[in-house]
Amino acid sequence: MAELTAPPGFSPEPEPFSRVDERVPCSRFMPHGPFARDPAAIVLLKQRASGDRRLYAVSFDDLTGNRWFWLVAAERGEDGWAAHGVAGGSDGPAQPERQTPRPVAVGSAPWLNLCGQWGRGTFYAGGSLHSAGDPIGRVQLTLEDSSQLEDDGIGDVSLFIGRHGEPPRTVDIYAPDGALLSSRDAF
Repeated sequence: MAELTAPPGFSPEPEPFSRVDERVPCSRFMPHGPFARDPAAIVLLKQRASGDRRLYAVSFDDLTGNRWFWLVAAERGEDGWAAHGVAGGSDGPAQPERQTPRPVAVGSAPWLNLCGQWGRGTFYAGGSLHSAGDPIGRVQLTLEDSSQLEDDGIGDVSLFIGRHGEPPRTVDIYAPDGALLSSRDAF
């Protein structure tokens, strides 16, 4: 939670700055992410563990009203546990009056809204499952080197931890009876 919680007095408004040429990309360091989170709105959706590593899927609202899905990893090293953000995204402003989720643009078959990071012998990925009304038994992620990682669909979230540096290639979603419901490119 400490990694997700902004420090007291942090403003979600960026500090004004000037640049010489508006056409040139400009970067800035933001030690607490591009948004300030409302600590009261953080909800743990799912977690996985693999030895000295943990992966958490959380949702939260930022202070401007956007709802986020985010992956956070924790790794145990010689100095203890350290947490860091992995990846995530927002589907726009949280709107309590919205009774149904936004329509998905991918179609009617189940799909996984995948995000993550990999390389240097570590792999963290996961996402929200959009089941299209089908019960989900398991989700299988195939990496570029043909290795596979699996998780269930409990809580409409799937998480993957590995020691691979390879990017994901495909996502296969299976029914509880083992029937293939959907097979898609990971990205």
